[in-house]
Amino acid sequence: MEEALIRTCADFRIPATRIPKLTGVWTGRAAADAEAAKIAAIGIHISRAVTSHGFALNVNTDLSFFDLIVPCGLAAKPVTSIQRELGHPVSLDRVAESVSRNFGHVFNRQMLWLESLDALLGNTLGVPSRPPADLRKLRGEDETSWA
Repeated sequence: MEEALIRTCADFRIPATRIPKLTGVWTGRAAADAEAAKIAAIGIHISRAVTSHGFALNVNTDLSFFDLIVPCGLAAKPVTSIQRELGHPVSLDRVAESVSRNFGHVFNRQMLWLESLDALLGNTLGVPSRPPADLRKLRGEDETSWA
C-alpha cells in the first residue's frame, strides 16, 4: 500500500517515502528529513482470522482538525496534504485515478474506472441470473463440455 501511495505522490511531483518502524507515507526525500510530514495513513484490522486494510491519503483535507489530536501518537511529526504541498487544491478524480493506476501497477492487477456501483453491477433487469436449463440443447453441447 505504501508503495502505491508513494507513486501517487510522485504523480503530483511530491517527494514521499517510508520511515522505518512508522507506518504510512511521509513527505520528504529521506527518512531522516526533519521536515517529514505524514501525508497518508494506513490501517490494518484483524478479526476472526479476516483482515481488513485501508488507507487515508490527505488530498484537500482541512488540516486544522489535526490541531486537536496527536495523529498516530506522533507528536513530533506533523500531518500534511497534497493541497498543502502543492499550494492549491487538487481534483479528487485525478487523485483517485492516480491511486487506482498505481495500485494496479504495484499489485499487478488490471484496474477498471467506473462511474458508479451500478456500472459495476450492471443492469440486471430482464437478464437471467443463470443460463436457461435448455441452453445446452440450443447450443448443441452435451453435459461434459458445459463446464
